[in-house]
Amino acid sequence: MALLAAIGWTLPAQALPSYAKQTGQACAACHEGSLGPQLTQEGRNFKLLGYAGGSGFFPLSGQTIVQFTNTNRGQEGGAAPHFGDNHNTAVNETSLFYAGRIAPNVGAFIQGTYDGVARSFALDHTDIRFARATALLGKDVVYGLSLNNNPMVQDLYNTTPVWRYPYTSSGLAPAPFAATQLEGGLEHQVAGLTAYTMIDDLVYLEGGAYKGMGRQLRQNLGEDNEDKLSGLAPYWRLALQKNIGKSFFHVGSFGMHDALYPGYDRSFGRNRYTDYGFDGSWQYTPSKRHHLSLYIADIYERQNLEAAFGAGEASTRKQFLNSFNASSSYYYAGTYGATFGVFSTNGTTDSVRNPAGDIDGSASGSPNSNGYILQADWTPFGKKESWLFPYANVRFAAQYTHYLHFNGGAADYNGDGRNANKNDTFLLFAWLAY
Repeated sequence: MALLAAIGWTLPAQALPSYAKQTGQACAACHEGSLGPQLTQEGRNFKLLGYAGGSGFFPLSGQTIVQFTNTNRGQEGGAAPHFGDNHNTAVNETSLFYAGRIAPNVGAFIQGTYDGVARSFALDHTDIRFARATALLGKDVVYGLSLNNNPMVQDLYNTTPVWRYPYTSSGLAPAPFAATQLEGGLEHQVAGLTAYTMIDDLVYLEGGAYKGMGRQLRQNLGEDNEDKLSGLAPYWRLALQKNIGKSFFHVGSFGMHDALYPGYDRSFGRNRYTDYGFDGSWQYTPSKRHHLSLYIADIYERQNLEAAFGAGEASTRKQFLNSFNASSSYYYAGTYGATFGVFSTNGTTDSVRNPAGDIDGSASGSPNSNGYILQADWTPFGKKESWLFPYANVRFAAQYTHYLHFNGGAADYNGDGRNANKNDTFLLFAWLAY
């Protein structure tokens, strides 16, 4: 009856001090490395049960991420408005959270963020939940609803795009242009309702649909208004999980189908996307001082680009995109960590859709990019014996991203003499939660 027992001692789900204040538990109890979205079993249970275990405290928290970004070669004209070509320091983001219990069986994770690079404020990740635990035919069952604004923000596992490694990246470094719809295509542009259940701490099932927000509402929330979602976008999730000795395993699948009118223009019909994802994870905790994890996910996207083809912005209607991401972390005493990750994107070559040009261009028309990311970090607080617990937590980290291929090539990928490795990025950051 592990899930039923969890109601009485639920733990923080997002390493925010407001969770620690409500529950009296240390951030390290639910997170690898005491900060960031990497959840342990206790953290997943807390999220599953609707963030609603705490009481007696108005759950407000904040976070600030300060970064120094250096790329192997600068970006002519500036990395972004108000920034230089290279060697840039920025307050990448500052967020305010309502994170915790709203009412019995109801809780929320609501984030508002000021983007220090774009110099704008917007409603960020939002997940409002109703959840209950019961017993059915002698099995523990948790069931609930999630109202959220980003497909997969409600997911329990650290393999899916919203919560996967790298957990923070630079807003001032070049990035490949190609991404599947589940990798931010509808992020903060939609409202979705999903129903979920966990059966016997073994089988997780979820299904629901997303609806596009109105244009004026999106503007009021600080979001872009490039495309209009047509009708409902169905979403589904299946996972099998198991604790065996000192290890936790999960394997799963997920998917979504959506159709968009580009730029709100209905002249040429819709672009339709169908995403299929497969993922798995392993967490091994031989003792309280050691934690090892492995995460892997692959997303395949079928594209029917009726609107883009009709407007002369794609050379073929039917295309595909495939995204692979894997990472492994080791943390000692919830304090010292090292993570290695690999990424790869490949898809249909289309010189009309992906033309040559500036730093974001592709001379070959290919969206293919791949490389690896290394990170070392130190999270000195987040434990019960920490200074000023639970009101402050901070992570200091160094991160290095190396590109083997970028937008279709290793050398002169954009037709303007820039090689993929010129976009390699060295990032220093301090991530403060308070």
